[in-house]
Formats: sequence, C-alpha cells, structure tokens
Amino acid sequence: MTHFPIHSAYSRYLCNVFFFPLNFISTMTHFYIHSAYYMAILYSFRNSFWGLKL
Repeated sequence: MTHFPIHSAYSRYLCNVFFFPLNFISTMTHFYIHSAYYMAILYSFRNSFWGLKL
C-alpha cells in the first residue's frame, strides 16, 4: 500500500476543521492541569521555607 501525501494533507485538514474545537478544549484542560501541579509545587515550597530567615 502506497502513502499519498495529498490524501494525508486532506485528511489532516479535515481533522483540523472538524476536531479542532475538541482538541483545543483538550489542550486547554491539559494546560490547566499542569498549571495546577506547578502552583501546588510552588505553594508547598513556599510553605516549607516560610520559617526560614535568610
């Protein structure tokens, strides 16, 4: 079976048109989850060094 680049470009275009909103929501959810992890890590570091006087 041969691979046709025109077909793959067309299918990629269709995926972007029809599934971009779903992909965008998934990406934003992924970003918010990672942001929450980073905020929790920073918050825990802040709490652990709260009593330290530099």
